[in-house]
Formats: sequence, C-alpha cells, structure tokens
Amino acid sequence: MNRIRKSFVATFLALSSGSLAAADSYEVIELGTLGIYPTAAFSINDNGQIVGYTSKAAVDNENNFFTRAFSYQEPQIGDLGALEYSAEVTDGNKCEVVSSSRQDFSIAFANNGLDDAVGYSRRSVDRVRGGEVVTVCTCEDADGNDVNIACKDTLERAVIFDQATGNVIELPEMVAGETQSMIATGINDAGIVIGYGNFDSPDDEATTLAKRAFYYDSNTQTMTPFAPVVDEPTNEAILLDINSSNVAVGWSSSVEDNLRLQKAVMIDPLDPTKLIKLAILDDYATLANAINADGKVVGKTFKREEVYTTAYIYDINSGEAEEIGVLNNNPNSKDSEAFDINDSGVVVGTSVYSTFPTTRHAFIYENGEIKDLNDLIDCKQDGSSPIAPADWVLAEARSINNSGWITGNGIHNGEQKAFLLKPRDGVEPQVCQPFFEEEDSGDGSLPVFGFAFLAALIGFRRKR
Repeated sequence: MNRIRKSFVATFLALSSGSLAAADSYEVIELGTLGIYPTAAFSINDNGQIVGYTSKAAVDNENNFFTRAFSYQEPQIGDLGALEYSAEVTDGNKCEVVSSSRQDFSIAFANNGLDDAVGYSRRSVDRVRGGEVVTVCTCEDADGNDVNIACKDTLERAVIFDQATGNVIELPEMVAGETQSMIATGINDAGIVIGYGNFDSPDDEATTLAKRAFYYDSNTQTMTPFAPVVDEPTNEAILLDINSSNVAVGWSSSVEDNLRLQKAVMIDPLDPTKLIKLAILDDYATLANAINADGKVVGKTFKREEVYTTAYIYDINSGEAEEIGVLNNNPNSKDSEAFDINDSGVVVGTSVYSTFPTTRHAFIYENGEIKDLNDLIDCKQDGSSPIAPADWVLAEARSINNSGWITGNGIHNGEQKAFLLKPRDGVEPQVCQPFFEEEDSGDGSLPVFGFAFLAALIGFRRKR
C-alpha cells in the first residue's frame, strides 16, 4: 500500500480487529494545522500516523507563514522540521537575501511502519554548470550598480525525517558532483527510499534537465539512478511507491505519434538497475501510484477509444487488470484516479462527481463496487440537525492502512482541510435532509444546497 509497511504491533491489531472490509460508515476527524493556511495529507501508516504538509509562522515574523512537513498522531499535529538554511546567502542572480518562507520549506509525502517519513526540503547549494562550480555571479543592486556575489541556487533536496532522533537527513546526489533537485516519494520498513530528481544528460550538449527515478538503500547508503524505458535526454522516469518486497512502481515517458505519453513501470526483477513497462488495459497512457504487499498496483489509465480516464487495479503476478470506473457516468466528465491500495485489496482515490463547476469526490473500491465516501459519513459531524449542505466534502482519499483508516483532503465548512476517516462498523451514516420542503406540491422534497456550498467546491484546488 501507499508508502506504508506493516509493523508487528500494527499487524496484530489489524488481525485482531476482525474484517478489514469497507466500513458501514466513518467518523471524520480534521487534522488541524500549525498555522492558518491549509493542511494536506498524503500517507497514513499502520500505526495511524499521517504525514503531509501544513503551514507554520516564521520565528522572526509571526505574520510570515511557510510550508512545513508534519506528522499527525491523533489528536496532535507536529512539525517534522527542515534542512538548515543560511539566511545570509543570496538567491541566484538576485542581490537579495532569500526569504524565510523559502528557507524553512519542507513536505512529507510518505511514511513507513517505523514512523520514518520521506519528502523534500530546500537548502542553498553552490551553483554548478557543466560539472563546474560557478563561484561568482554579477547582479544589480538597489542603485543599479553591478556587484559580484557568491553564486547560490535554492534546490529541493530529498530527505528522510527520522522521528526517533528528530533529525532531517539529506540523501546523496543521484550522480556524484551533480547537485540537482530531488524528491523522495516512498519508503518501506527495510529503509529503501524511492523518488526522482532532475538529471542533465551528458550526451546532450545543452543543459537539458529531465526527471530520473532513484532507489536509495539507507542501510548501505547506496544510490541507484534509473533511466527511462526509452533512454533519451528529454524522456523522464519517476518512482512513486515501494512495497515490503522492494518492488517499486511509477511511470516513464516517451514520444509516440508526436505525443509525449506516460507509461506505468516497475523495477525489473531480473535486472534491478532497469525499469520495465507494465501493459495495463489498452496500454496507451498510464500512471502507477501505489503497490501493496501482494503486488497489486493502482493508478489511472486513459481509455483512448472511449476518451476518458479511469482508475484501475493491476496484478503484476498474473498480468490481469481491472477497471475501477467512476462515480459519475456522465460521458462528458468521466475521470477517476486511484491513489492507494491496502493489503486487503481495498482501493481509495478520487473521481469527478459533477460538472459546471467540476467537483471531485473521494471514493473507496472493494469487491467490484465503487462507493462515494461522502455517502458514508454523517451530514453534520457535531451532531447538529442534519440539514443540507453537509459540513464536509471529501474530495480525495490519498491513503488507506491495513486497519481501514483513510486520510485525504477536502472542504470543511468552506475551507480546504485534511481529514482522517475511522471506520464505524454497524453504524449507519446520518443522511442530509433537504433545506426545505414544498408543502402540498405533490413532488416531495426539494434539496437546496446553497451558494456557499458551491463556492467551497469551486475554491477547492487539488494538490499533488
């Protein structure tokens, strides 16, 4: 499942809790924030710990907020920290100090069963061009005079957030001496980290940065970069998830019929230094987002003849693929994507729900049936009268653990929020009632959802 592997304690708890099927309903818990701006959640492990990003006030200016990686363990949200960043350096060719909002930046995308998390943070690095360090740059100061400054670049650096020690550990470069932006996207309990970074092909005379996948063993401190399946300078490759058997999946791009297409890939089991393509459904354009312990892969694929995008499940052992479908069968708005699958085969993701405006709803999929998670939560979480609209709109379910806990992002009372869903077996969800009923109309009740509800949906912006 998505960047999560089981610990012994979590496994015992999951097995002792009975069925791992989708629940009758869910309790919704808002994760909160370290500041005033939205929180986004990406991964939950079997200990119930969630990671993502939130906002935090700068030490020197409480009105200046910056993005910061967080971990959430009910009921508290905590700061995962960031790489150290000297505030005295200049930024590129600008004669000015880098802003604190850029210095203290970090995001966590994944965590394992040992509560280690990975993602990226920013720091200043020496500017390198063509393998050579550029020591001096020229810029204009406030008076328009040319001055020489120390050349620095601000780069994203892949990191491990070691919660046991509180340290933020930077991963080495994919290619020694070539410091470029890197992002870590997954980690398993064996300490294997996967992700991607920028790479400048030595076969190309120009500086052409393209994404390349990497596989990093934190025990041996060995870094393995991966070329795309079709190894050309402008093609790209990314790894997004890794399971307990060290099988990693993602995508690789190439040009076909004058179109740059992404194809789902995995690390070749016969040659662990290469990526191989996964032939999923009509094999046109696919993304692989997650893989569980049994080798079940989920993501999205484009159906070329039907002209829509659908979530899927693919078994790397049998080669069989299953189309998940969408919540809305309107031919003009069919679109869904699966983000995660747990070891019981339960899938979560997002699907277009309505158009004009386009809105998305979180879904759960099991035993051939896709369900809207918004139909499985109470209309009002505070127990007040269940009059429409609902106080939550669950837009995307990002991750599910082996106990069926789900995390994701949505709209709560008009504001973008991250959530935790906890199963409630045997409890029916509280259904929203219409805002008013027409008396003696013969047509029954008429739901009215209100402009505030629509405005909240319009304002939601999906984060990847």
